[in-house]
Amino acid sequence: MPDKIDHRAAYCPTQMFVIGSRMVDGYSVEDAVRDYVSLHPDADEGSARAEIEAIPR
Repeated sequence: MPDKIDHRAAYCPTQMFVIGSRMVDGYSVEDAVRDYVSLHPDADEGSARAEIEAIPR
């Protein structure tokens, strides 16, 4: 059986945070950055964090 494909790999950092916070109580920017970088090891952590923090709240 092939490995399961993680659908979150298609998410940008903003989508990771918005969708994650809707699905998980207390999902934080740090959680989203960690999850995003774990799926995209070449991604820049600072850029991912900056993108998420630019979301108007």
